[in-house]
Amino acid sequence: MGLQANGLKVNTFNDPQLPLSEFKEGVYDLVILDYKMPKMNGFELYRKIRMMDEKVGVCFLTAFDLHP
Repeated sequence: MGLQANGLKVNTFNDPQLPLSEFKEGVYDLVILDYKMPKMNGFELYRKIRMMDEKVGVCFLTAFDLHP
């Protein structure tokens, strides 16, 4: 991943429940979320992360077609 090649630590998860169990306030500078995920969409995960850390940066990305 390009971020790691530039010396950044990257954690990836395929299940949106997993980052909730590992997320800690002040540890992450940026969270990149996909909108369309199994079990929970990106906005739901965003709200839960935001309750744990009001300052972490969040970026939404998706390959999901919003306008057919």
